[in-house]
Amino acid sequence: MFDRLSAMLNRNVAQSERASVLARQLEGRALGLVLEGTPITLYFRVADGHVAIDTRDAGAADATLSGSPISLLSLVGPGAEDRL
Repeated sequence: MFDRLSAMLNRNVAQSERASVLARQLEGRALGLVLEGTPITLYFRVADGHVAIDTRDAGAADATLSGSPISLLSLVGPGAEDRL
């Protein structure tokens, strides 16, 4: 379902040495992203240096981030760490 988004994300990771290093450090880990006000929870898992996105929980997430879609979008771009 999220194959295109995963492909785009992985293409960007492959083009950035810093992102590639970070992906390797996150190997085997998962992030749950809860979109409050919707029935959607996304799971981002790193395996073999690639990020997979799914809506099925394949085990406990190492961390979970939740917020409304608008508040989560505000975390994109410069200064996102300050808004978090």
